[in-house]
Amino acid sequence: MAYNKSNVLVGPATIFCDDAEMGWTSGGVTIEHTGEFYNVEVDQEPNPVKTFRVKEEFKVKTNLAENTLENLKIAWGIDVAIDDTTTPGYRRLAFGGSKAEADEHTLDIYGNAPGTPARQRKIHFYRAVAVEFGPLTMEKNKENTIPVTFTCLADPSQTEGKQVGYFEDQTVREYKALTCRVTVT
Repeated sequence: MAYNKSNVLVGPATIFCDDAEMGWTSGGVTIEHTGEFYNVEVDQEPNPVKTFRVKEEFKVKTNLAENTLENLKIAWGIDVAIDDTTTPGYRRLAFGGSKAEADEHTLDIYGNAPGTPARQRKIHFYRAVAVEFGPLTMEKNKENTIPVTFTCLADPSQTEGKQVGYFEDQTVREYKALTCRVTVT
């Protein structure tokens, strides 16, 4: 295999929830893929002879640096609308006592992709739920971030093996030539 330094990726990611950018993050965006397996063991062999995946999980973790009501609503799983009509000049996000079923979102994460010139990678999750909220800490000389962890759920309407999401790399930077037609009368 030939080595290619353009395949070594460095740089931040941008996260979108329901097609809305969530703004700056602090500490990056982490995507975890874990699984549990069952090993079939038989008397005649010292090692397992077969393995089955019995659980698979995908999580997305980040700290939202932009402490907006919209980001708090998503990160804390708040299911009420932001109210900007109660008191003129104020916006209010009430919380506590949410319904049992969590709100689902689509997540898109954009970062660098391999190749030159610079290209973009998109990681799309069909269904994601905020499940870990972390502390909202306000302290002197430190930005207030909103920690959030999303669990990504399977979408049974998608084809088997493709039910959680996808990676998509931009492979070509294409610039279309603009054609201008002027009719003089």
